[in-house]
Amino acid sequence: MPTRSSPRPQSPRWVGWGAVGVVLAGAALGSASGPVAACELSAALASNFGACVPTGAGAGALTGALIGLGAAPLCRHGSSRRRPAGHRPAGSTWAAAWLVVTAVVVVAWVWITEWLATEDGLEQMVLLLVGFGTVLGGAALIVLALGLLRRRGWARWGAVVGFSLAAVAALSGLMATAGVVLGPGVAGEAGGARLAELVPPVVSLVVSVAVVVLVLLPATARDFRKIGQRPPRPPAAGAR
Repeated sequence: MPTRSSPRPQSPRWVGWGAVGVVLAGAALGSASGPVAACELSAALASNFGACVPTGAGAGALTGALIGLGAAPLCRHGSSRRRPAGHRPAGSTWAAAWLVVTAVVVVAWVWITEWLATEDGLEQMVLLLVGFGTVLGGAALIVLALGLLRRRGWARWGAVVGFSLAAVAALSGLMATAGVVLGPGVAGEAGGARLAELVPPVVSLVVSVAVVVLVLLPATARDFRKIGQRPPRPPAAGAR
């Protein structure tokens, strides 16, 4: 009687290199988002320390490495080139992928808003450089969304780590913007216009948290774990 084949256990060397890889990748993501979160947080707390970029990069790298290591088991389940997904994505997987695409729109919207609010000069040159990074980040998010629909384990890991760090940065930005908008002396039509500045960080925070929650739902986990499992064979004809 044929038995169901069990997955081969990974060698300790491969597991060790995999742990190093997720730590380095998480640290790289954290070092990119850490300065943004640190500078926004320093503005929210009215702390005038000029080392928010190197401090934020170090703290972000450590945070990203820890989150990446904690989310490493997500890479064990999913499809691959040799083992493609044979079923349609679950509803939660579809929703997470569409929210990742929504994040691309949000990032572009925030950049355009900043560009229109900036006067000609050095600030626009800086925003132009940021725009190139925004294009690269948008392309990476599109690849991430496609990876989720294909049920790649690295895509689920990247969604959890990347959007967890993005949620921290969005929360810091919301605190900094709220401190300015809701501060004393802001009222009338100017106050209403300034309240609109709260919309981008709020949307970024909601989208980031929603992506993480959807990717970690049990339905999404089952969707990724189905890959590689053989369906039960029907009973043979004449068998009792």
